[in-house]
Amino acid sequence: MDRRAFIQHTGVAALAGFALRCAGETPAPPTESAALIGKVRPQLATVGLQLYTLRSIMGDDFTGPIRQAAEIGYKEFEFAGYGNLTPQEVRALLDELGVTAPSTHVSAQQLREDLPGLIERSAIIGHKYLICPHPGELPFKTVDDYKAMAAKFNEWGAVTMANGIQFGYHNHSFEFEAIDGVLPMDILIQETDPNLVAIELDLCWAVNAGTDPVAYFDKFPGRFHLCHVKDLDAAGELADVGAGTIDFAAIFDKAQTAGLRHYVVEHDRPTEPITSIRNSFNYLTGA
Repeated sequence: MDRRAFIQHTGVAALAGFALRCAGETPAPPTESAALIGKVRPQLATVGLQLYTLRSIMGDDFTGPIRQAAEIGYKEFEFAGYGNLTPQEVRALLDELGVTAPSTHVSAQQLREDLPGLIERSAIIGHKYLICPHPGELPFKTVDDYKAMAAKFNEWGAVTMANGIQFGYHNHSFEFEAIDGVLPMDILIQETDPNLVAIELDLCWAVNAGTDPVAYFDKFPGRFHLCHVKDLDAAGELADVGAGTIDFAAIFDKAQTAGLRHYVVEHDRPTEPITSIRNSFNYLTGA
Protein backbone atom coordinates (compact mmCIF):
# COMPACT_ATOMS: atom_id res chain seq x y z
CA MET A 1 0.00 0.00 0.00
CA ASP A 2 1.48 3.36 -1.01
CA ARG A 3 1.23 6.60 0.96
CA ARG A 4 -1.85 7.72 -0.97
CA ALA A 5 -3.75 4.51 -0.24
CA PHE A 6 -2.65 4.51 3.39
CA ILE A 7 -3.94 8.00 4.00
CA GLN A 8 -7.20 7.19 2.26
CA HIS A 9 -7.51 4.01 4.32
CA THR A 10 -6.87 5.85 7.57
CA GLY A 11 -9.50 8.48 6.85
CA VAL A 12 -7.36 11.34 5.49
CA ALA A 13 -7.49 12.64 1.90
CA ALA A 14 -4.84 11.28 -0.48
CA LEU A 15 -1.53 12.96 -1.22
CA ALA A 16 -2.18 13.37 -4.92
CA GLY A 17 0.72 12.62 -7.20
CA PHE A 18 2.96 11.02 -4.58
CA ALA A 19 5.35 8.35 -5.82
CA LEU A 20 7.97 6.61 -3.75
CA ARG A 21 10.72 7.56 -6.13
CA CYS A 22 9.40 11.02 -6.94
CA ALA A 23 12.64 11.22 -6.10
CA GLY A 24 -0.70 26.24 21.21
CA GLU A 25 2.95 27.09 21.49
CA THR A 26 5.92 27.59 19.26
CA PRO A 27 8.34 24.71 19.90
CA ALA A 28 11.36 25.49 22.05
CA PRO A 29 14.76 25.87 20.39
CA PRO A 30 17.09 22.87 20.14
CA THR A 31 18.94 21.82 23.27
CA GLU A 32 21.87 19.61 24.19
CA SER A 33 19.56 16.62 23.72
CA ALA A 34 20.50 16.86 20.05
CA ALA A 35 24.20 16.20 20.76
CA LEU A 36 25.81 12.95 19.60
CA ILE A 37 26.59 9.77 21.49
CA GLY A 38 30.09 8.71 20.47
CA LYS A 39 29.85 10.87 17.33
CA VAL A 40 27.52 8.28 15.84
CA ARG A 41 24.07 8.54 17.38
CA PRO A 42 22.03 11.54 18.49
CA GLN A 43 21.54 11.64 22.24
CA LEU A 44 17.83 12.12 22.12
CA ALA A 45 15.37 12.40 24.94
CA THR A 46 12.90 11.11 22.35
CA VAL A 47 13.02 9.34 19.01
CA GLY A 48 9.97 9.73 16.80
CA LEU A 49 8.30 7.42 14.30
CA GLN A 50 6.31 8.19 11.17
CA LEU A 51 3.42 5.74 11.37
CA TYR A 52 3.37 5.33 7.58
CA THR A 53 6.19 2.88 8.28
CA LEU A 54 3.70 0.53 9.97
CA ARG A 55 0.86 0.84 7.48
CA SER A 56 1.07 -2.79 6.28
CA ILE A 57 0.21 -4.09 9.76
CA MET A 58 -2.31 -1.45 10.81
CA GLY A 59 -5.25 -2.50 8.66
CA ASP A 60 -7.20 -4.51 11.22
CA ASP A 61 -5.55 -3.17 14.36
CA PHE A 62 -4.58 0.48 14.12
CA THR A 63 -3.54 0.85 17.75
CA GLY A 64 -1.66 -2.43 18.19
CA PRO A 65 1.44 -1.44 16.17
CA ILE A 66 1.54 1.92 17.96
CA ARG A 67 1.60 0.08 21.26
CA GLN A 68 4.43 -2.13 20.01
CA ALA A 69 6.41 0.92 18.90
CA ALA A 70 5.92 2.52 22.31
CA GLU A 71 7.18 -0.67 23.95
CA ILE A 72 10.33 -0.47 21.84
CA GLY A 73 10.91 3.01 23.24
CA TYR A 74 9.49 5.48 20.74
CA LYS A 75 8.16 8.50 22.60
CA GLU A 76 6.92 10.62 19.68
CA PHE A 77 4.69 9.69 16.79
CA GLU A 78 3.99 11.42 13.51
CA PHE A 79 0.59 10.52 12.11
CA ALA A 80 -0.65 10.33 8.53
CA GLY A 81 -4.26 9.54 9.32
CA TYR A 82 -5.98 8.11 12.39
CA GLY A 83 -7.67 4.92 11.23
CA ASN A 84 -11.21 4.95 12.58
CA LEU A 85 -10.24 6.73 15.78
CA THR A 86 -11.67 10.07 16.82
CA PRO A 87 -9.24 12.80 17.89
CA GLN A 88 -10.31 12.20 21.48
CA GLU A 89 -9.53 8.48 21.16
CA VAL A 90 -6.13 9.23 19.64
CA ARG A 91 -5.32 11.59 22.51
CA ALA A 92 -6.47 9.02 25.07
CA LEU A 93 -4.20 6.38 23.50
CA LEU A 94 -1.21 8.72 23.57
CA ASP A 95 -1.87 9.65 27.18
CA GLU A 96 -2.25 6.00 28.14
CA LEU A 97 1.11 5.14 26.55
CA GLY A 98 2.87 8.22 27.92
CA VAL A 99 3.85 9.42 24.45
CA THR A 100 3.13 12.46 22.28
CA ALA A 101 2.40 13.24 18.65
CA PRO A 102 4.14 16.53 17.84
CA SER A 103 3.39 16.33 14.13
CA THR A 104 1.04 14.97 11.51
CA HIS A 105 1.08 14.81 7.74
CA VAL A 106 -1.94 16.31 6.00
CA SER A 107 -2.64 16.61 2.31
CA ALA A 108 -2.72 19.82 0.30
CA GLN A 109 -6.36 19.05 -0.46
CA GLN A 110 -7.19 18.96 3.24
CA LEU A 111 -5.35 22.19 3.82
CA ARG A 112 -7.35 23.86 1.08
CA GLU A 113 -10.70 22.41 2.09
CA ASP A 114 -10.65 21.90 5.87
CA LEU A 115 -7.95 23.96 7.56
CA PRO A 116 -10.18 24.87 10.54
CA GLY A 117 -10.98 21.20 11.06
CA LEU A 118 -7.31 20.24 10.89
CA ILE A 119 -6.49 22.85 13.50
CA GLU A 120 -9.30 21.72 15.78
CA ARG A 121 -8.27 18.06 15.59
CA SER A 122 -4.62 18.93 16.05
CA ALA A 123 -5.38 20.89 19.21
CA ILE A 124 -7.21 17.91 20.70
CA ILE A 125 -4.46 15.43 19.86
CA GLY A 126 -1.63 17.78 20.75
CA HIS A 127 0.04 18.26 17.38
CA LYS A 128 2.43 21.21 17.22
CA TYR A 129 3.14 20.84 13.50
CA LEU A 130 0.81 20.43 10.51
CA ILE A 131 3.07 19.17 7.74
CA CYS A 132 2.25 19.02 4.05
CA PRO A 133 4.30 16.15 2.56
CA HIS A 134 3.51 16.86 -1.10
CA PRO A 135 2.03 19.77 -3.07
CA GLY A 136 -0.68 17.46 -4.37
CA GLU A 137 -2.65 18.94 -7.22
CA LEU A 138 -0.98 22.34 -6.93
CA PRO A 139 1.15 23.04 -10.04
CA PHE A 140 4.87 22.63 -9.53
CA LYS A 141 6.61 22.83 -12.91
CA THR A 142 8.04 26.35 -13.04
CA VAL A 143 9.82 28.80 -10.77
CA ASP A 144 6.64 30.86 -10.60
CA ASP A 145 4.68 27.75 -9.61
CA TYR A 146 6.97 27.22 -6.65
CA LYS A 147 6.77 30.88 -5.68
CA ALA A 148 2.98 30.61 -5.72
CA MET A 149 3.25 27.46 -3.63
CA ALA A 150 5.43 29.28 -1.10
CA ALA A 151 2.88 32.09 -0.92
CA LYS A 152 0.17 29.52 -0.16
CA PHE A 153 2.37 28.00 2.54
CA ASN A 154 2.75 31.43 4.13
CA GLU A 155 -1.00 31.86 4.03
CA TRP A 156 -1.65 28.52 5.68
CA GLY A 157 1.16 29.13 8.16
CA ALA A 158 -0.32 32.44 9.26
CA VAL A 159 -3.60 30.72 10.07
CA THR A 160 -2.05 27.77 11.90
CA MET A 161 0.36 29.94 13.89
CA ALA A 162 -2.51 32.15 15.00
CA ASN A 163 -3.83 28.96 16.59
CA GLY A 164 -0.53 27.87 18.14
CA ILE A 165 0.41 25.32 15.47
CA GLN A 166 3.41 25.51 13.12
CA PHE A 167 2.94 24.76 9.43
CA GLY A 168 5.64 22.69 7.77
CA TYR A 169 6.66 21.17 4.44
CA HIS A 170 8.29 17.77 3.85
CA ASN A 171 10.42 17.23 0.75
CA HIS A 172 10.96 14.34 -1.60
CA SER A 173 13.61 14.34 -4.33
CA PHE A 174 11.96 16.39 -7.07
CA GLU A 175 12.37 19.64 -5.12
CA PHE A 176 16.13 19.26 -5.62
CA GLU A 177 15.88 18.99 -9.41
CA ALA A 178 16.83 22.39 -10.83
CA ILE A 179 14.37 24.46 -12.85
CA ASP A 180 16.02 27.24 -14.87
CA GLY A 181 19.12 26.80 -12.73
CA VAL A 182 17.25 27.14 -9.44
CA LEU A 183 16.41 24.42 -6.93
CA PRO A 184 12.68 24.42 -6.14
CA MET A 185 13.53 23.65 -2.53
CA ASP A 186 15.58 26.85 -2.36
CA ILE A 187 12.56 28.77 -3.60
CA LEU A 188 10.27 27.22 -1.03
CA ILE A 189 12.67 28.13 1.77
CA GLN A 190 13.61 31.60 0.54
CA GLU A 191 10.03 32.62 -0.28
CA THR A 192 8.48 31.45 2.99
CA ASP A 193 8.45 33.29 6.29
CA PRO A 194 10.59 31.35 8.82
CA ASN A 195 8.14 32.38 11.53
CA LEU A 196 5.31 30.71 9.64
CA VAL A 197 6.81 27.78 7.73
CA ALA A 198 9.21 25.13 9.02
CA ILE A 199 10.90 22.46 6.93
CA GLU A 200 10.87 18.76 7.71
CA LEU A 201 13.90 17.59 5.73
CA ASP A 202 13.68 14.01 4.56
CA LEU A 203 17.36 13.13 4.77
CA CYS A 204 17.03 10.10 2.54
CA TRP A 205 15.35 11.86 -0.36
CA ALA A 206 17.72 14.82 -0.09
CA VAL A 207 20.73 12.50 -0.29
CA ASN A 208 19.05 10.50 -3.04
CA ALA A 209 18.81 13.70 -5.07
CA GLY A 210 22.51 14.42 -4.61
CA THR A 211 22.10 17.04 -1.89
CA ASP A 212 24.39 17.21 1.15
CA PRO A 213 22.15 17.87 4.18
CA VAL A 214 25.08 19.34 6.12
CA ALA A 215 25.72 21.93 3.42
CA TYR A 216 22.01 22.62 3.21
CA PHE A 217 21.83 23.28 6.94
CA ASP A 218 24.65 25.80 6.54
CA LYS A 219 22.84 27.39 3.62
CA PHE A 220 19.55 27.82 5.47
CA PRO A 221 20.31 27.70 9.20
CA GLY A 222 17.45 27.34 11.61
CA ARG A 223 14.81 26.37 9.05
CA PHE A 224 14.72 22.62 9.69
CA HIS A 225 12.65 21.90 12.78
CA LEU A 226 12.17 18.23 11.97
CA CYS A 227 13.86 15.56 9.88
CA HIS A 228 12.91 12.17 8.55
CA VAL A 229 15.65 9.74 9.52
CA LYS A 230 15.69 7.19 6.73
CA ASP A 231 18.63 5.32 5.21
CA LEU A 232 19.79 4.13 1.77
CA ASP A 233 22.05 1.17 1.07
CA ALA A 234 24.84 1.04 -1.50
CA ALA A 235 22.39 -0.04 -4.20
CA GLY A 236 20.15 2.95 -3.53
CA GLU A 237 17.47 0.89 -1.79
CA LEU A 238 15.81 1.89 1.46
CA ALA A 239 17.39 0.43 4.59
CA ASP A 240 16.88 0.46 8.33
CA VAL A 241 18.61 3.45 9.92
CA GLY A 242 22.27 2.60 10.45
CA ALA A 243 22.23 -0.26 7.95
CA GLY A 244 22.79 2.01 4.96
CA THR A 245 25.30 4.55 3.75
CA ILE A 246 24.03 7.91 5.00
CA ASP A 247 26.45 9.62 7.40
CA PHE A 248 24.06 10.44 10.22
CA ALA A 249 26.90 11.38 12.56
CA ALA A 250 27.91 14.29 10.33
CA ILE A 251 24.30 15.31 9.82
CA PHE A 252 23.34 15.26 13.49
CA ASP A 253 26.50 17.11 14.41
CA LYS A 254 24.86 20.08 12.63
CA ALA A 255 21.62 19.80 14.59
CA GLN A 256 22.07 23.16 16.28
CA THR A 257 22.77 24.90 12.98
CA ALA A 258 19.82 23.24 11.31
CA GLY A 259 17.41 24.02 14.15
CA LEU A 260 16.44 20.35 14.56
CA ARG A 261 13.97 19.57 17.33
CA HIS A 262 12.42 16.28 16.22
CA TYR A 263 13.96 13.18 14.64
CA VAL A 264 11.35 11.01 12.93
CA VAL A 265 12.27 7.49 11.83
CA GLU A 266 10.68 6.29 8.61
CA HIS A 267 11.03 3.35 6.24
CA ASP A 268 8.71 3.49 3.25
CA ARG A 269 8.54 -0.24 2.58
CA PRO A 270 9.99 -2.41 5.36
CA THR A 271 9.68 -6.16 4.95
CA GLU A 272 9.22 -6.64 8.69
CA PRO A 273 7.97 -3.30 10.07
CA ILE A 274 8.41 -3.98 13.79
CA THR A 275 11.89 -5.45 13.30
CA SER A 276 12.78 -2.46 11.13
CA ILE A 277 11.68 0.17 13.63
CA ARG A 278 13.43 -1.72 16.44
CA ASN A 279 16.69 -1.82 14.45
CA SER A 280 16.47 1.91 13.70
CA PHE A 281 15.63 2.79 17.29
CA ASN A 282 18.51 0.72 18.66
CA TYR A 283 20.96 2.35 16.27
CA LEU A 284 19.85 5.87 17.11
CA THR A 285 19.80 5.38 20.84
CA GLY A 286 22.75 3.00 21.19
CA ALA A 287 20.48 0.43 22.83
